[in-house]
This record gives sequence, C-alpha cells and structure tokens, in this order.
Amino acid sequence: MPLPPVTQLRISSRTLRSIWH
Repeated sequence: MPLPPVTQLRISSRTLRSIWH
C-alpha cells in the first residue's frame, strides 16, 4: 500500500541523511 506524502518525505529525508553522513 502506498505511503502518504509526509511519510515518504520523512523516509526520504532520513535515507538522505544516512547517505550524506
């Protein structure tokens, strides 16, 4: 089931942070 935009953004932000750091 698709995730809401907010959740997707949160996950994306977290993943990006993990990659950057």
